Amino acid sequence: MTAAWRVFYICYFAGWLIFAHLPVAQAEEFDLEKVLKENPEIRLAIEQKIIDDQSLKNVLTMFQQGRYGEAVPLVEEVLEKSEKVFGPEHAFTATTQDFLATLYVKLGKYDQAEPLQKQALEVRRKLLGPDHPQTVTSIDNLAKLYFARGAYDKALPLFQQTLQFAEKALGPEHFQTAITLNYLAMVYDRTGSYDQALPLCQRALKINEKVLGPEHPAVALNLGLLANLHREMGAYDKALPLCQRALTITEKAKGPNHPDTATIIDNLALLHKSMGNYK
Repeated sequence: MTAAWRVFYICYFAGWLIFAHLPVAQAEEFDLEKVLKENPEIRLAIEQKIIDDQSLKNVLTMFQQGRYGEAVPLVEEVLEKSEKVFGPEHAFTATTQDFLATLYVKLGKYDQAEPLQKQALEVRRKLLGPDHPQTVTSIDNLAKLYFARGAYDKALPLFQQTLQFAEKALGPEHFQTAITLNYLAMVYDRTGSYDQALPLCQRALKINEKVLGPEHPAVALNLGLLANLHREMGAYDKALPLCQRALTITEKAKGPNHPDTATIIDNLALLHKSMGNYK
């Protein structure tokens, strides 16, 4: 893997440090100087006073902590400056649009997110080509947007495209491959195709346990998804220990007040209800 690919996939800052939604705990610490070296448009934005390095780190922290609403006005301001200084078809403008769209999706503001995401994808295809990592990330983020909106027929082919790209560029046992496998599993889950979802989710879990370790937040995501599949298939005895393990990992990694922790608690409650345990 080239240095550019390595930075791209290890460091996630949605548009600015593009990766595809690793949980908070990263395999490596955020290295600003390395990112600036590998991403000259970010350095140019700092030089033009569109953003400074401390603001970059602050928004990254907000995103990692699930404080999406706090991050939005800061990123909106950066986008306004970027469009004014660089124009609408600049690489930094596109990456900022991509990140802002991701924040809107997190907040359920899909109508605001979709035009930004499509515009970022169009600009990246034009500037970088169809197979560039940032272009593929925009495809992946658009797929996530469609998934969030319940447009599974639109999300499915995009996730299949990003999976093919990840397997080819990074290998079948890379954590990015596992992330895309999870999303494909969720699409099949939402459409009732449990038999197609289950092996994808199980494969993703094995990858993440091997590559990231058994206590990584990505493993908790897999466990939660697998638990939900077993619940929907009526296999409650298989679902319960998976969900409990997911909660333990997430509380330790992200804290009791993180949105991901709340989601798992809700899922655990739903599981107990399905089992007839109302206490």
